[in-house]
Amino acid sequence: MIDSGLALIKPHSEVRRRLYLMFAILESTPEYWKYFIPVRRSGWYIITIIGVGLRSVLRAIFGVILVKAL
Repeated sequence: MIDSGLALIKPHSEVRRRLYLMFAILESTPEYWKYFIPVRRSGWYIITIIGVGLRSVLRAIFGVILVKAL
């Protein structure tokens, strides 16, 4: 949530850079690729995308509140 708050307030912060570096390392590791790239999609995929989008907006709002409070 802090990452989503920083994305709106300070998009080039050190915390975000470190998180993206960690995700890049995990994504390129052969054991963990399946957690980042889905193999099959169900018929409800569009509903899943909408749900993830709404969850992201809520996390960004809460993240801004967290960043401002800290």
